[in-house]
Amino acid sequence: MKKSCFIISLLLLTLSLQALVIPFSETPILQENNMLTNFVRIAPDDKKTEENPTKVWLWQQSNQLMVHFSCPIDSQFVVGPIAVRDEAKNSDYIRVQLVTLPDAYFAYCYDGYPNGNLSDGIRKEDMNLDLNWNSKYSYKTNYDDKTWEITLQIPLGELRFKPDPPYNWYIILSRYKYKTIEYYSSPYVNTNQRKDYFTAGYNIQLNQNITRELNLEFKPYFVKSYDLIDKTSSFDPDMIGLDVAYHPNPTTKIKLSMNPDFSEVPPDDAQDIYNSKYPPYYDENRFFFIEDLDAFSISSDYFYSRNIVKPQLAYKVTGSSGKTRWGILGAWDKKIVTDGELINPDDYFQLISLIPTFGNFTMGNAFIARTNTGYYNCIYNGNYEYRLTQDLSLNCFIAGSLRKNENEVDVSLKKGYQGQFGINYYPGNWDNSLHFGKISKDIFADTGYLYDKDRQYYSFSSSWLSKPFNGFLQTISDLVMIDVYDLHPDDDKKTEYSICGLITLQFQPKFSYSFQPGYFNIYDNLNQKHKIFNVYNIFNFRFRRNSSGYLNWKTGETLVYALNKTSQFNSITFIFSDTPQKSLNYRLQGTLISYDYPKENIIDIGGIPATLYLDNQYALFNTQLKYTPLQRIRFTVGGSITTYETQSSYSNLNYYVNLRYEFKPDYFIYLGLNNTLLQDEVITFDEPLGNFNKTGSTAYIKISLSI
Repeated sequence: MKKSCFIISLLLLTLSLQALVIPFSETPILQENNMLTNFVRIAPDDKKTEENPTKVWLWQQSNQLMVHFSCPIDSQFVVGPIAVRDEAKNSDYIRVQLVTLPDAYFAYCYDGYPNGNLSDGIRKEDMNLDLNWNSKYSYKTNYDDKTWEITLQIPLGELRFKPDPPYNWYIILSRYKYKTIEYYSSPYVNTNQRKDYFTAGYNIQLNQNITRELNLEFKPYFVKSYDLIDKTSSFDPDMIGLDVAYHPNPTTKIKLSMNPDFSEVPPDDAQDIYNSKYPPYYDENRFFFIEDLDAFSISSDYFYSRNIVKPQLAYKVTGSSGKTRWGILGAWDKKIVTDGELINPDDYFQLISLIPTFGNFTMGNAFIARTNTGYYNCIYNGNYEYRLTQDLSLNCFIAGSLRKNENEVDVSLKKGYQGQFGINYYPGNWDNSLHFGKISKDIFADTGYLYDKDRQYYSFSSSWLSKPFNGFLQTISDLVMIDVYDLHPDDDKKTEYSICGLITLQFQPKFSYSFQPGYFNIYDNLNQKHKIFNVYNIFNFRFRRNSSGYLNWKTGETLVYALNKTSQFNSITFIFSDTPQKSLNYRLQGTLISYDYPKENIIDIGGIPATLYLDNQYALFNTQLKYTPLQRIRFTVGGSITTYETQSSYSNLNYYVNLRYEFKPDYFIYLGLNNTLLQDEVITFDEPLGNFNKTGSTAYIKISLSI
């Protein structure tokens, strides 16, 4: 046994020093010279090897990379439910990650599941997975009581890589065991390695020429909708659209979209937006904008794609050349006028990005613009990072803006800037950062979500993760954050600060608890100072094999901006999800909120008292049920309700029903119904549901093809 372990270790050392040459064959090759094994546990991160080793063989077959896994299993093996693409969960799975351009800091990810679910995406530089990229990969899977065999077939012609063989890439192999919540990797790689992650895998070499696919794809669509309230149907040029995708070479992707359609995108979840200092922020959920957006290396402060309300024409080009990544995005928004009032202007949005890397120095450059007749807002966004050592890096952020609008009262040119310098030190299980920055009051980002201006700031954070323990307590992690803001530093300076902490205890088998206190010194809209605090108590747990829960009890004191006063508050948020059978899944989320201020408040507006009505006890619920009898058919029912009362309504209700049918690969039919209702009468004994009036009701059918 010791001799075998020594031989395997020697083999792995040899592979780490030289590339594993992938054999070319039209039939499977399952030999030692193309086999990889030695999976070690990375979650919990104790580097423990598998008791029964998983074995993997690689070979090239025509234009495909073949990856065959042989996984020993036992009674804890979980097959999991059926799911449509990129929604698989609650099961064991294996993963293959290919790094074809190490200097570009991304990896292609391919997952394999016991029941044949498909899930693929791209691991980005920030280590997050972007599931909006889809491959044409496939696999065969079968299992018995002792072994799970799975063979992936990965098409290579659709990837980005340097054009001439030999192709020197990296590969990372992973296996997840759902019931015991264990994640194994071969070789050992960890997302804490940051950019080194993308060169920490096995070095593999493919010598056979890879033929590029034409990669020209047309996706026309047609949408027909019917307003169930006005009894009117709609058909106009906006109901027909076309997506064109073209990959002219291994490193470039071009996409053109005419009338991008988002009819099947579900409504946003209900959120607590009633004591918010700024307009509500909603994550982007439209495929055209979220795909490849990381190629532009820009934050939502300066580019928030939901500012593009209804694009009529949009295009996007992304690529890389050597150690330089680049991207171009443009969109013409649609002018929307309701009852003679301009709701949305027909602005043009432009985003250009250039990100070269010179050794350990990465220089991210982005140029953003929003323009129209008599109006422009142009921005430069720069992100620079220099790695001094493996554990130490310096980073710098600068931004500058020009804005002029001849349609406003003030037609002068506005000039603004932001600058930030930071240092990150992350030895071992520690991650420490220190930042200093300043942002002027005349900076504008009409393309983004930028509201905190005219301040200088300092921030420090330090986090630590323990090594895994043997026992009921598995790991301990903690985090400390200190932020200081000098408001109006060039005028009447006022200082805000916040001190927050977080400690998380991960218990076995499936339970964790987090304690997060915070103390804040902030100013209200009248420049009055307030000291507030809050405490989060967060529980995560699993009930059974396919059930999970989340509970967050938050209490403390908060600033109510509408009243410019503080208030005691309590809130409870819960999330429960379950898969009672392999084709059925549901999720329920709710938040109950209570403040101690009265509903009717007298406020001062320019010396004149006025009554302000604010609800002080309300709830938000979001729910969704998915029925997936086959991987190409999904039926979804969902809804949300907000019980926040105003003087004209008692609650808002939204619900939707969708059917998604993939009648052949990449050929879809969508059927849907969306309804919004407003409760205008309170619940009584005679009317236990109150009275709801429909404010919107639309049915639609969409056909989308890939040619």
